[in-house]
Amino acid sequence: QRTEDGKKLLSDGAKLCFICPRGGRAKITADWFYNSSFNVEPYYLKGGLTEFKEQEKGKVVIDDDFLMILTKLEDDPEKCGVGLQLTIAAANKGKTVTLVLMHDATRLATKSYAKDNKLTFPEPLKPWNELLKTIISKMGNIYCCNTCLKIRK
Repeated sequence: QRTEDGKKLLSDGAKLCFICPRGGRAKITADWFYNSSFNVEPYYLKGGLTEFKEQEKGKVVIDDDFLMILTKLEDDPEKCGVGLQLTIAAANKGKTVTLVLMHDATRLATKSYAKDNKLTFPEPLKPWNELLKTIISKMGNIYCCNTCLKIRK
C-alpha cells in the first residue's frame, strides 16, 4: 500500500485473482483478503494453474462442485445409501457431481458384485443399483480407486 502500484492494486472495489500451481495456497490468500479490512474482491483459480493448463489441452479434470467419497458397503449400508442419495440430490440441484469409490465401496463397480451381493439399504432408500444408475443418467462422474479394487478381487 506504500507505493503507487500498491495503492492502485488494493484500491476500493479492486478485483484480485490469486494463482498458484494447485489452487490451495491461492484459496487461502483469497480467503484472507475476503475476511480482511481491505475493500477488494478476491478470487482464485480453482484447481490452480496446473488444472487450467490441463483443461487447455482438452483433458478432463474433476469438477468437484459436489464430491462424495464412499468407503463403506455392507458393513455400513446406511452410510453408503445416504451417500448415494445425497449425490443424486446434488445432481437434481444442478450441481456437477463426482462420486469416488474407495476401499470396500469399489465393489459397486464390479459385475461380480452386481450378481452376488448382500447389500440392502434401509427404507426409504432405493436399491443401490437403481441409485447408481440414476447418478449415471444425471451425467455424474464416477471414479474408482484402482488399487482398492485390485486388493478386493
